[in-house]
Amino acid sequence: MPLRLNRDAYRVGWICPMEVEHTAAVEMLDEQHDRLPVPRGDAHVYNLGSIHGHNVVIIGLAGVGNNYAADAVAQMKITFPSLRYALVVGIGGGVPGKKGHEIIRLGHVVVGQPIDVHTGAVQYDHGRWSPGQFERKGFLSPPPTALLSAAQELARQRKTRNHDPVWANLKKIPTDRPAFRRYKFPGVANDHLYQPDHVHRVKGLSCEKSGCDPQKRIKRILGKEEESFVVVHRGTIATGGLVMKDAIKRDELAGTYNALCFETEAAGALTDFPCLVIRGISDYCDTHKNDVWHGYAAAVAAAYARELFYHMPVEEPETDRKSPSYIVPRLSNRHFTGRTQTLEELQQRLFIQADTSMLALFGLGGIGKTQVALQLADWVIKNRPEFSVFWVPALSLQTFEQACSRIAKKVGIQHPSDDECESAMDLVYDYLSSSAAGKWLFIVDNADDHDLLFNKLGQYFPVSENNGVTLFTTRSREVAVTFASSDIVELGKMTLAEGEAFLTKIMGKDLLCSPQLTTQLLEELHFLPLAIVQAAFYMSKLGVNISKYLEIMHNTEKDRADLASRDFHDRTRYASLPNAVMATWTISFEQIRKTAPNAAELLEFLSYIEPKEIPRSMLPTPKSKENTEYAIGVLCSYAFLTKEDDGNAYDMHGLVQLATKRWVEEDGHARQVIQKVIQRMDECFPSYENYNLENCRAYLPHALKIIRRAESQGISERYSLLIKVGDFAYLEGREKEALSFFEDASTWHKSQNDEENRQFSEHALANAYRSSKQTKRAVQILARVVEARRKTAAKDDRSLLAYQYALAMAYKSDHQIKRAVNLLKEVVAIQKSTLSKEDRDLLSSQHALANAYRSDRQIKLAVQTLEGVVTIQKNTFSKQDRDLLSSQQALAKAYRSDGQIERAVQTLEDVVKIQKDALDEKDPSLLSSQQALAKAYKSDGNIKLAVKTLEHVVNVRKNTLDPKDRYLLRSQRVLAKAYRSDGQIESAVQILEHVVNIQEDVPAEDHDRLLSQHALAILYRFNGQSQRAVPVLEHVVAVQEKLLGKSHPHLLSSQHALGKAYYLDRQIDKAVSVLELVVEVRKDTLDKEDLDLLASEKSLAKAKKAAEAEEKAEEKTKPKANKKAKAKKKKLNRMEITCNESGSQ
Repeated sequence: MPLRLNRDAYRVGWICPMEVEHTAAVEMLDEQHDRLPVPRGDAHVYNLGSIHGHNVVIIGLAGVGNNYAADAVAQMKITFPSLRYALVVGIGGGVPGKKGHEIIRLGHVVVGQPIDVHTGAVQYDHGRWSPGQFERKGFLSPPPTALLSAAQELARQRKTRNHDPVWANLKKIPTDRPAFRRYKFPGVANDHLYQPDHVHRVKGLSCEKSGCDPQKRIKRILGKEEESFVVVHRGTIATGGLVMKDAIKRDELAGTYNALCFETEAAGALTDFPCLVIRGISDYCDTHKNDVWHGYAAAVAAAYARELFYHMPVEEPETDRKSPSYIVPRLSNRHFTGRTQTLEELQQRLFIQADTSMLALFGLGGIGKTQVALQLADWVIKNRPEFSVFWVPALSLQTFEQACSRIAKKVGIQHPSDDECESAMDLVYDYLSSSAAGKWLFIVDNADDHDLLFNKLGQYFPVSENNGVTLFTTRSREVAVTFASSDIVELGKMTLAEGEAFLTKIMGKDLLCSPQLTTQLLEELHFLPLAIVQAAFYMSKLGVNISKYLEIMHNTEKDRADLASRDFHDRTRYASLPNAVMATWTISFEQIRKTAPNAAELLEFLSYIEPKEIPRSMLPTPKSKENTEYAIGVLCSYAFLTKEDDGNAYDMHGLVQLATKRWVEEDGHARQVIQKVIQRMDECFPSYENYNLENCRAYLPHALKIIRRAESQGISERYSLLIKVGDFAYLEGREKEALSFFEDASTWHKSQNDEENRQFSEHALANAYRSSKQTKRAVQILARVVEARRKTAAKDDRSLLAYQYALAMAYKSDHQIKRAVNLLKEVVAIQKSTLSKEDRDLLSSQHALANAYRSDRQIKLAVQTLEGVVTIQKNTFSKQDRDLLSSQQALAKAYRSDGQIERAVQTLEDVVKIQKDALDEKDPSLLSSQQALAKAYKSDGNIKLAVKTLEHVVNVRKNTLDPKDRYLLRSQRVLAKAYRSDGQIESAVQILEHVVNIQEDVPAEDHDRLLSQHALAILYRFNGQSQRAVPVLEHVVAVQEKLLGKSHPHLLSSQHALGKAYYLDRQIDKAVSVLELVVEVRKDTLDKEDLDLLASEKSLAKAKKAAEAEEKAEEKTKPKANKKAKAKKKKLNRMEITCNESGSQ
């Protein structure tokens, strides 16, 4: 926030005739101040700021020339009555100089200085014409002594330095930004001086385009110093009412007045106000002048003017009171950095706008409140010398009393008896409340103890509407609001830039690792200054780098807590206060326990859940709602909790949570707190029957954190919570995670001989096994559960029916379809006799039975059953009801299986339309329906529409799900099949190869992985790449043979596909062998008219036919081969006889 001073605070004016000069001037300020209201009639715009302690007024002119300059100076003097002098800074035309004189180039600076009879500026066109000659009349005022002395000192110092501060000031203009590129140095190659009599050819064109003769240019040698120094000339500046563009006239007047440059505003400014003229040379006052050098010339003039401020005298403020007094501790941190915005706000509120006499700075312990207050005190001492500064620590009654005694002694009002400290507090209060004290800043640091402040110290806080201001620093928002009402400023964590700068200052750049590790460390420390100092101390002391420190932090929670608990010496903190992060917050925890027990209990609860996004509805609920709100308010007031934007959730500082946990453990009641947390989580986490997606997702991270703690083992509510969390994970498609929760709960209930809960947890466990394709285990467990339940429960017992329903689903998944159908028929019959036809349990069982009929190829019966279910649901539930929509989807599948494709399409289009109106486009239910609709389109021959719909589903899931998400991969698999049907073979192969590669990380027996590999192999086969299809299918079959029964449809489908691949790869014997096995099993399990059986028989017949053809081909080649063999044998025999005969001879 910019400073806002009064108009009397400004001493120096800066006059800029042109916009290019004005912009450069503003960039030279150390800081910019707020604009001030101006008197009526002043139409000028002022830029206010400071350079090196000098408050400056920058004014731009409404136009170029002496009249505009005179008008601006006259008005500026009225608006800012304390102005002492001004600088006229801008561009001018240079006099290039002759041999033996100073050579002036473009980009040099000329500064007015009295020489001979001239005062530093001469108005060459002010006078009268006499016959044959011009008589100049009058003299302009010389520059003020203070500015001439400053210019002289600057010139002396520049001669003795190896670097040029003026050159350095040029860097304040960011020439890398587009708006400031015009201020870049144009280069010596663009500095052209022509002979005086060579006139520019064509107005408005450059010298090159105009045809100016390069041979007429005057060559000059560049001085060595010009490479890194701005060249400054001091002497007479010629000023007039017209711009000089005549080289011959230039040289004539320069010779007469010994002028170094020409300009057009100095005379107006110098009329009745002391000014120093500074000009950057942008042209040579000839017809060849252009705008190329305007920006750089303005910049060097402004850079010189800025440096001049470092040599001007700073006026001592006028005061008629005694010297101020300062009682400030030596706690200032030389590593302090950042916090600019907070400091500016404090300065504005207390000293510039002065809209309050009492302000509170509050924030978390260790956030840096004391250091910010010390920086403010330092700023007041330097910038508000009329103020005394008194620092009083409120750590205890004793520290407050001792500070008041020091103040009394300092200002000369101490009580005769030093033992009467209370009298010292009275004396200080009375003194500061009177006008005799003058202006003062009273800082009450560490005002954290509510009881101490309200019962003992509050009465001694001085109040003075006109003379004094008080600043409190406190951890408690409640304290802040009580003493300062709405005049409070919260100090938050450091920004990343502040944290990096702070850590760099403490440790030095050499000890820092990569920027990524530095950022990670700061994030782990939550940008808390005290934690940063503590970590830096540890690393420096032990010679540990950031990487190693992070490794220790991440090792265990105990290691992390130990690091934050390790004390260290810090001279910037009170000796009586602990320095370790953990210990500094323990003070607050104990204070809360003493004054607000409900808040302390809530703090304990929060220490064992996730620190982020804590739902309000999940917090413990005491009998009184007011108690809950008060407890939350207390923790928020200490900044231990912060409310999220929507107001329905809170965040807890991570290090505070770690400190709270250590506090609870050291108190010895961690087990009791953990039990309370588990009981509350079990109480509020929705059960399967009361499923609430929003609450489940919000509560899940917190539930997981507590159930994963070793201390939670053996608490009965933990296992009830495990089932609820497992149910949610199961519904979210995270079957493996759900499985581990159910196994944990089931094992514990079994060990406790708790049959009722054992059945409940095993029911959940078996469902998870079924979802993860471990159907044998699911059947085994559920069969035991059903048998055990039947011994103690009636036939219509809802739990028994639920377990039977689950067992039927397991039978179906295990492809024991007949058993599934029979068990579901039994369940439905019992439910029909006990429940109304609209009961959801009955309708759900009928829905499941219909699906079992479809799997058992009883398609007509499946359609009939589902039509009945849908009819009842339509008459009972709303059209957006999820059960109804699910049943309609199942009915559409049944229609498809029954060959009623149009009805399937129509049903699914109705479902999708309803879901589109009610759900977000990313909703899983809608996407599932759209995928089913695409399949129906494909069955209906509408391949293009199927592809378009599936592409939409895949794109939405890509944007919302992890690349490895099984639902996304399934959609991509279905899309690949649609591409195949559409003839887009390359696209299909590309997608399926991507899916298979993604699934490389999942176990080989994963059902989805096997389906993807199967689909890819089919595509290879379809694409004539049977040699690639065979090894993939062999792998799939090998895995499925270990997992599935020999009659399982998936195994038979893969074997059938492998047989066809063998056939195409001309491995006919293998094809026949595999297909014979498939046909044999399918004959035993399917109807003789079943399409799958018929397809296998057809493939087998083709393979056998091919085998027979091969045999015949071999038979035809056998006689020829025999004849050749006989002839060869006969020949060999003859040779043998001949040899024998020869031997005998």
